[in-house]
Amino acid sequence: LFTPPHIALSLHNITPPPHLTSHRPLTSQHHPTSPHLTSHRPLTSQHHPTSSPHLTSPSHFTTSPHLSSPHLTSPSHFTTSPHLLTSPHIALSLHNITPPLLTSPHIALSLHNITPPPHLTSHRPLTSQHHPTSPHLTSHRPLTSQHHPTSSPHLTSPSHFTTSPHLLTSPHIALSLHNITPPPHLTSHNVTPPTPHHFTPLTSSLHITSTSLTSSPHLITISSTPGSVWKLSQTELSQALQQLSEKARAATEFIHTLKTLSEEVHGNCREVEGVMVAQIDALVEALQTRRTDLINWVRRQRDTKVQALRAQVTDYTHTLQATTATIHFCIEALKESDPASFMEAKEVLEERVCGARREWEETMIPEPRVSPSFNLSLDDHTLLTAIQQLTFIQLKPPGTPSMIPEECSAENNSVTVAWAPHPHSCVTGYTLQIDDGSNGPFREVYSGEETVCTIDGLHFNSIYRARVRAFNSTGSSPFCEPLCLQTAEIAWFGFDTQHPDHILSEDGRTIRCDSYEHRVALGSVGFSRGCHYWEFKVERYDGNADIAFGVARPNVCKETILGKCEGSWSMYIDGERSWLMHQGDHFNRTAGGVVTGDTVGLYLNLSASTLTFYVNGMMQGYLPLTDTSGVLYPAISLNRCLVLTLRTGLHPPKHCLSSTPEIHQP
Repeated sequence: LFTPPHIALSLHNITPPPHLTSHRPLTSQHHPTSPHLTSHRPLTSQHHPTSSPHLTSPSHFTTSPHLSSPHLTSPSHFTTSPHLLTSPHIALSLHNITPPLLTSPHIALSLHNITPPPHLTSHRPLTSQHHPTSPHLTSHRPLTSQHHPTSSPHLTSPSHFTTSPHLLTSPHIALSLHNITPPPHLTSHNVTPPTPHHFTPLTSSLHITSTSLTSSPHLITISSTPGSVWKLSQTELSQALQQLSEKARAATEFIHTLKTLSEEVHGNCREVEGVMVAQIDALVEALQTRRTDLINWVRRQRDTKVQALRAQVTDYTHTLQATTATIHFCIEALKESDPASFMEAKEVLEERVCGARREWEETMIPEPRVSPSFNLSLDDHTLLTAIQQLTFIQLKPPGTPSMIPEECSAENNSVTVAWAPHPHSCVTGYTLQIDDGSNGPFREVYSGEETVCTIDGLHFNSIYRARVRAFNSTGSSPFCEPLCLQTAEIAWFGFDTQHPDHILSEDGRTIRCDSYEHRVALGSVGFSRGCHYWEFKVERYDGNADIAFGVARPNVCKETILGKCEGSWSMYIDGERSWLMHQGDHFNRTAGGVVTGDTVGLYLNLSASTLTFYVNGMMQGYLPLTDTSGVLYPAISLNRCLVLTLRTGLHPPKHCLSSTPEIHQP
């Protein structure tokens, strides 16, 4: 039945057919190759001319001589032709079957709950002429070859399943037969059809065509060969073994690493213990030194008190001796019998007595000058708290902080940089550095504990690189990757003035003055590089006010006209004329002034160190800047009866870029 290897077929709970039971023994002549069967009735050789085994009772199972197997005594019956199980590596699993049934190893045969069709039960034998290749079936009526012209196997009882010698010829097949339905052509015409619950269709993972079931003696044939499957299995197993070997090698290396780390842990522990003991010994030594200092201080206090008491004793002793001498002298004077002599010494005696008494009252106070007790108590609370809080700190530099790009920004000529500390790091502070906006060297702009910093006064239209690092008492971390921030291309600014005579609008762009004297107002943004353009619109002008437009340093004098003091450059203009001013010198006088509604533009070119003035788009003057180091701020000076509005965020007009005015030196 199963000649190739690796086939699993199981028989479970097969009920023996009751019609196979006979009352007469079966002699060896009936079955020359199977002399071990017994029956209640004789079964002649004509019934079964082949050497196939036969079942005679619920507990008998007979095989052909090629199986060389003893006989099965169990409720499970299975009838086969010769060479039923001749290949190795097949596992046959028959439940409730006597062990001697299996002679070929590794075969698993599984039939589950096969219900016999009632119409297949008969009391008449089926001769070999009906089924020459399957002589094992019995029926109620003789079944001739015309009923089954093919050599297909048939079921005769709940435990009978007959196949041709080569039913399964391919390896790696697991056949599971459950509730097998008998073929319809085995049903006798005089038998009532079986009920549906007696059997169900056969289910299997193999594809069986109707042609193979009706015309071919080989019911199931698989095209694959044992050799190819064997090689494929070997390849898969080799690959699995190789992967497993790599994992084993990696595990071995990891175990070696863990063992090395264990040794390193012991060494590091000894090192930490040594450092800790040395530090505690140093603390103990410092405490001993402090104890010695405190003891010496207390002893010095003792000596001071003793000396004070001794001095007081000396003073009292001296005064007491003087007083005693006075008393003795007065007593001797009182013994004088001559009245004239006594009266002569009376004044001296009285003076000495009064002086001694006064000295006792004023200086000789009957109290110790110092207290003998020491009102001192050692303040050890802080030290005890520190000892209780004494613990380990992270003995390594902190990790590199990381920038937070979504919180970093650039506005006008200032940038805001935000960063986050490295997790699980002990950080004391941070150091922030930026370059010069021209891909130059970095310079430190901040050092502290904060994680956000804003840097003002940068160049416009420049790309700055910022980087940060963390530090603690152990060391500093590496700098993080630089973050690039670009400042605004053009400047937006307003007035930055706190002078009480200046009055600004709510937006800080319109300014006027309540004083008849000149008052200087600076812009809120300074320039040190690049080209910049801004304008002033004359909102109100009566023709009598004096106006000066220009640039100045932040320390310029605010109480005089712009351009008069050092550090300011301006164009002075009124309703009829204008001239340039620097350090109080007037030069390059030009006709033409301003009226209400006019616009005065200023173009600062720090690359060329020039300041150009325009009135309603026409150049009014051109002033060279002798010293452009540092920061220059837009500036104006104005007085009463004048209102100006500042316009910023402007690109230089084309006439500013194309004109090359002649330079007028002062």
